[in-house]
Amino acid sequence: MSEHGATRATTAQDVADLAGVSISAVSRAFTPGASVSKQTRSRVMEAAEKLGYTPNLVARSLATQRSGIVGLVMGDIRNPYYPEVIDALSRRLASSGFRTMLTTVWGDVTVDDVGPSLVQSKVDGVIIASIAEADRLGDTLFKAGAAVVLFNRSTLASESLSSVRCENVEGGRSVANFLLDRGLTRLAYIAGVEHIYTTQEREAGFVGRITERGHQLHARETGDYTYQGGFDAAQRLASLDVPPDSVFCANDITAIGAIDGFRALGLRVPDDISVVGFDDIELASWPPYRLTTVRQDKTALIENTVGMLVQQIRSGERTRQIKLVPVAIVERNSVVSNRVAG
Repeated sequence: MSEHGATRATTAQDVADLAGVSISAVSRAFTPGASVSKQTRSRVMEAAEKLGYTPNLVARSLATQRSGIVGLVMGDIRNPYYPEVIDALSRRLASSGFRTMLTTVWGDVTVDDVGPSLVQSKVDGVIIASIAEADRLGDTLFKAGAAVVLFNRSTLASESLSSVRCENVEGGRSVANFLLDRGLTRLAYIAGVEHIYTTQEREAGFVGRITERGHQLHARETGDYTYQGGFDAAQRLASLDVPPDSVFCANDITAIGAIDGFRALGLRVPDDISVVGFDDIELASWPPYRLTTVRQDKTALIENTVGMLVQQIRSGERTRQIKLVPVAIVERNSVVSNRVAG
């Protein structure tokens, strides 16, 4: 109690005295990535809990020139893949001592709105995923001094940004081989959003491999990476004079929509038409779909993304890095086991 009867706020010095360490050791114990022994950190945390002490984050950010915040920028999160990614990225960042600030570029919110907001928030770094203008936003933040890593996005339009993504082209090639090896020859593709590199790379691998093996893409539709887009595209494909015998969809939610679109017309999957997706979201394994798909190793993608970002934040270096994570086909029940080519 002070002489006026007011309760004095607990300070870092109080924690240091109780823990029997220096005040600098208290500071290091509360600073992500700082050098401090487990024993010292434990003593500091025990003393802080006993005294009810919490660090002044604003003061610490002024002293260290770091906010301890990482911005996570997402586009349309209706695709179930991205809520799974948001959860995993947030948990992994928390384990590295960073809080996550989620920002969405969707509806009336544009890249031009998001960029200045993130700069003003003094974020230490930014992970950008699933937005069309990832390069432009990334370059804006990079020039403002933030560490930036694109998650599952190419950086063809930027010479500065780091990126972690899966091998989209190889994934498309593997699907072409998978379908052709089962005697399926009328192969169709349902694309995602046209101007996003992800759908372009998957299509390039798929069509390229079909051509190499002496065939042609039978038909092409656009599904915009959505369930309804896949449903509608499937119905258009089914109405062709000669419908495809198999369809590769740019992502799983599109493939699930396509399966329902075919079934609504009385077609059986896979007996009448085979369907393959990309991502391996949780819904893909559910009994109504049992979707054959290309699995992205989300754990590897997230570990590499967070590792790359944290390294840039702590070192202050912004050297461009590109990491490609392998993919693999997960075979379930949406593709015929074998069919004699006609």
